[in-house]
Amino acid sequence: MQNKLRFWLFRKIKHLKFRLLSKPTTDILLIMGCQRSGTSMLMRTFDWHGQTKVYRELSEVFDDMRLIDDKKVFDHFNKTGAPMVVAKPLLDSQKFQHYLDLDQRIKVLWPYRHYKSVAKSNLRKFGSNNGKRDLSFITENHPTDWRNEFVSESDRVLVKRLLDSGISDLDAAALFWYLRNKLITECRDLDLTRIKCIKYETITQQPSKAFSSIFRFLNQDIESLKLEEIHTNPKSSKKAIELNEEIEQLCQGVYEQIEQLAAQSFPELEN
Repeated sequence: MQNKLRFWLFRKIKHLKFRLLSKPTTDILLIMGCQRSGTSMLMRTFDWHGQTKVYRELSEVFDDMRLIDDKKVFDHFNKTGAPMVVAKPLLDSQKFQHYLDLDQRIKVLWPYRHYKSVAKSNLRKFGSNNGKRDLSFITENHPTDWRNEFVSESDRVLVKRLLDSGISDLDAAALFWYLRNKLITECRDLDLTRIKCIKYETITQQPSKAFSSIFRFLNQDIESLKLEEIHTNPKSSKKAIELNEEIEQLCQGVYEQIEQLAAQSFPELEN
């Protein structure tokens, strides 16, 4: 209760400062990637930063957890009075390049976590059938659903074939992890000065070091971040899960690629 009250007071005071001592917004960070990969933890952390305005997925810049019209979004961002804005449009992760092209102030942070951990967490959070439900929007080629945006026809055929073969709920959740994270690993021209990957366990096990690197990437002062208020969960179990062999190979391939991107993104965290 005390921590919640401190957090509430901290946010109230900093938002009052933004109104009374307004500054131009010089940096906009979008947290993207796959659900259940530590993104909410990152948002809580940034909300403990005294120079950052955080937009959560139920705020005025979102509609049904997706960013609203570009112009309206940036109208909100530019009126915050905060030096840095952070938002978490996970359901728009397939559009990361669109947002990078839209405004040079934008940077993207893509946290990732092992596919087995995410698959377990996904089903625990959203229900045992959630993986197959996510994939159904792809096999049905849903015209407006975020899950189906930018999915290739070859991936649609792959998903349908695997579902028809009778894969498990965990298999389905892992396959969805594969589809979301390959969005970044398949991009050939990533500008790693503006988009970076970071491993969930790096954040939870080395929070001070990880956030120092993240704030250097953002060119922001970490001094007003209350690191002592950050509570992380370093556990990320991926044991005792057997996946369909083909799905295991697909996921492992993307996992190795995103590990390489993370090493290139923050080489100082690899030591």
